[in-house]
Amino acid sequence: MLYLSTLTDRIPIIPPFAPDHHISPSAGVVPFGDIFDLKALSVHLNAPILEWRDVKALPERTIEDAYSTSEVEELGCWTTRKENSPDPTRAYNLVRHLGVDVSYTRVPMNTRYDPSDREDDHVAFPELAALVYPRDPILNVGSLTALAPSEAGHASTPENQLACFDTLYYATSGTRRFEWEYTWSPAWRTVGRHLSFTSEVKDISRSYLADAFGIGGRVVADIPPFIAVHIRRGDFRVYCPNNGLIEDPFPPRSAYKKHVDDIKGTLLAQRGVRISHILVSSDETAHSFWEGVRQEGWFYINHTKQGTLERYGEWYLPVIDVVIQSFACGFVGTHGSTYTLISQKRVEDWNGGLVKEVDLASGL
Repeated sequence: MLYLSTLTDRIPIIPPFAPDHHISPSAGVVPFGDIFDLKALSVHLNAPILEWRDVKALPERTIEDAYSTSEVEELGCWTTRKENSPDPTRAYNLVRHLGVDVSYTRVPMNTRYDPSDREDDHVAFPELAALVYPRDPILNVGSLTALAPSEAGHASTPENQLACFDTLYYATSGTRRFEWEYTWSPAWRTVGRHLSFTSEVKDISRSYLADAFGIGGRVVADIPPFIAVHIRRGDFRVYCPNNGLIEDPFPPRSAYKKHVDDIKGTLLAQRGVRISHILVSSDETAHSFWEGVRQEGWFYINHTKQGTLERYGEWYLPVIDVVIQSFACGFVGTHGSTYTLISQKRVEDWNGGLVKEVDLASGL
């Protein structure tokens, strides 16, 4: 969204993080600017950046019902869902929090990465920019009809003043699908790599890291160089070749250890950096898994012991982990995980670090 704003000379209005299938609805919402430093990004882009809380009165995240915005307004948005999909991405928790009653109009086929493929999820940034550019947009919206009416029943088509999309997850510059996987990704290079965390979440995360390494109370500079490991399991079981055939079809810890040892060797040989601290994050909940991590001599954040949920709320469980990963000088992740992907890019671009992945299909 931020990258598209640079192409269209529009002022972005950033929504908060709202819960979906990975976070429970009771977690409420977290403003984007509580996690990411939007002031610094605005200076870098030389452009204003707003959040929804800047333009509308919204419930506080601490209120029991974060989805009870009193003033509800009609809004016509674009949906980028593929041509053969009958429904938009409604993001109920988000739109309820924002207090908008949204109808959706499908983007035209020429905005697709492959305009001839009705099953294509991907849309192209240049075509979207032409669609919503404030002056002389490429399409007369008045000729369209809404794909899906709002919950209250209106069928407004998108307006010129406020451009709105249900999702830009599958947006690409037009060269490759899933181009965030590539170092040259325009959205990453223009915006993503310049989107740093706030000092508040960095301070919290450093204190967690120091405590995990047993150096609590010492200055931040004393935190040793380390390699972060992200072992995605849980919903990734379906990508394992032995799924359903054995109880634990995931690659063994040794597959990650091999990459860790490779990075340790390279950092020592090429940079003279000796690594003795490895920190693991994972969505695995089995006690035996974490006991194995401990026996390996690796570290991890014990959010239960730290009382993270009670102190900061559910959102900060992954937030603290991902901020800590961004401090690493090496990273080993799980192929196909966006959580891994973005942490890899931060370690590479922010720290000049080395990164590797374990492939679930091959176990290598």
